[in-house]
Amino acid sequence: MEVRRIIRNIAHHYFFYLFAFTLFFGVSLYHTAALGFTVELSGILLLIFYGLFLYLTKQRNFHPAAIIILTVLLLYLGYSFYLSHNKPQAILLDFLIQLKPYITFFIVSQLAPSLSDMQKQQMARLCLLLWLLFLPIGAYGLFLPDVYRSVMNRPENFVAAVASLSLVYLYCSDFSTTARRTFLLMLSACLLASPRFIALFLLICGIVLYFNRRSILKSWIKTGIATGVIILIATYIFYIQLTSCLLPSDAQGNGLSALAPQAIIYQSSLKVWRDFPLFGSGLASFATYASGLYYSPLYAEYGLHTVSGLAPQDWHSVCDTYYPSLVQFGLTGIVLYLLFWTYIVCASLWKYKRQGNLQYFVIVLILACTLFIGNISDSLLTSHKGYFMMMFFGLLAGNPRQNECLTKRIQTIPDELLSKEPLWEDCIETGTTSSVKYPDKAT
Repeated sequence: MEVRRIIRNIAHHYFFYLFAFTLFFGVSLYHTAALGFTVELSGILLLIFYGLFLYLTKQRNFHPAAIIILTVLLLYLGYSFYLSHNKPQAILLDFLIQLKPYITFFIVSQLAPSLSDMQKQQMARLCLLLWLLFLPIGAYGLFLPDVYRSVMNRPENFVAAVASLSLVYLYCSDFSTTARRTFLLMLSACLLASPRFIALFLLICGIVLYFNRRSILKSWIKTGIATGVIILIATYIFYIQLTSCLLPSDAQGNGLSALAPQAIIYQSSLKVWRDFPLFGSGLASFATYASGLYYSPLYAEYGLHTVSGLAPQDWHSVCDTYYPSLVQFGLTGIVLYLLFWTYIVCASLWKYKRQGNLQYFVIVLILACTLFIGNISDSLLTSHKGYFMMMFFGLLAGNPRQNECLTKRIQTIPDELLSKEPLWEDCIETGTTSSVKYPDKAT
């Protein structure tokens, strides 16, 4: 019985340890400590938690968007086997990689986990401590840029680690003026590794500085205009950075620059899209990890097999960016991708706007802009960094303080399985108080 009580509290206690483990070892120290297995281990544990959750709650009310995405990817799986642009094991591997971020998001949002005040304080302190450890790497990188490649493989990994630590700190803070200033200070360390981050950094500064009072959310006009301006600015930054990625090389005479493989991938993706416009070239065919590991024949067909960084013996640059891989799904897949993100982001913003939760409203905006722009120069969504960010997005989207279906979920659990220490949901029902306080329950 004690084991079943522990299982009952998975979503509210053990998820914290999984979340912290994924942040610190699956993102921050992933390359520094060569911990390549952490994301797979985290994913397995998350699936176990979810399976136990379904067993105890007897719930089968899956999110309609999750069913749609799974159905679409299964159809693309069959379509990819039909085209056979790569080996079956490559297609299956790419199917799992493409499915992972979406499944992670929907699992966490359905679990609807929450962090206590004590857990948030511990997490915030750990984020600050780890950020201080990363700061010398960024400072040293100003004088010796190769330090990023030797310590973290790519400068983008340093940026992603610092950005993740900063966002989690903001989530765990009280969102006071001091906390927001600390967040911006932490985030500014990204500028040490990548000057291209400055436009996104200034946009995030604008978001944090403008949305500084909860009363702003009460005005539909102010909130709507500000959100529209943010979308326009983010789109402009996206266009500028995407255009810069299309530059084939710099003017130096000794071959291609570091950005040249990305530029060639982007340019070649337009050719692939022209040849497979509607449904794309299929899974594991272009600009993904599986397409490089099993080396897709399309690379030789489009003349990429002789390019440094894209050759069969040195293929790791083929999956350095995310957006070129969308040509695998064609125009149909691109439209569905945009619809998914529009729905998820707008639904989250609408929920927090209606509830007056300024902190989560701002974090959703920042996280959406980061994923939207960051995928230009990095394969954020399908990498270990994207796995954590989608877990974080699921934590925001499924927060039980705003989850209207949570009461029904609790009522499905037998009384004898409830732990002796009442959870905060039970306190809402009975009017009692728990030893753990949640200051933002009123939101």
